[in-house]
Amino acid sequence: MPTRRTVLTAAVMAGALAACTAEGAGSDTVPTSTPDFVATKRALAAAAAAVELIDKVTLGHSQRKRALAQTRSIHVAHLELLTLPLAEGSVTSEPHLSPGPPFRGDDRAAYLAVAKEEDLCGQTLRRIAFQAESGQLARVFAGMAAATAQQSVVLRGLL
Repeated sequence: MPTRRTVLTAAVMAGALAACTAEGAGSDTVPTSTPDFVATKRALAAAAAAVELIDKVTLGHSQRKRALAQTRSIHVAHLELLTLPLAEGSVTSEPHLSPGPPFRGDDRAAYLAVAKEEDLCGQTLRRIAFQAESGQLARVFAGMAAATAQQSVVLRGLL
C-alpha cells in the first residue's frame, strides 16, 4: 500500500512533468526531448542501479535481504513514482533488472557496497535536481537524494 508521502510526491511529480509538456496543461505525457525528461531517465537509471546492487548482495542471504528491505523499497517506490507520468513506451514501467552473479563478500562488505551506491545515487540525484527546469521536479529529485543520504547513514550503522 502506498504511503501518504508516496501519494503526495506522485501528485507533485505528475504536476511537474505535466507542466513541461508541449501542449501544456491537460496533457499527461512528457516529450522525450525535454531536459526534465532526460533528467527523469537519469534518475530512473540511478534508482535501478541501486536496486540491482541490492538484489545482488541479497541473493541467497535472508539476513541481508531483511536488513536491506527498506532501502530497496525506497528505490522501488522511486522507480514507480518516476514512471507514472512518463510517455507510454518511453520508459518501461517495471524495470527488467537482472541481478547477475551473486555478490562475493561478507555482510560488512555487502552493506558497505550498498552504502557507497547510496552515496553515488544521491550525488547523481543532487546533480539532476540542479539541472531540472521545473522547480517541482527539482524538489522531487532533491527529496530522493535526501532519502538515499539517510539510507547511507543507516547502512553505515550496520558496519
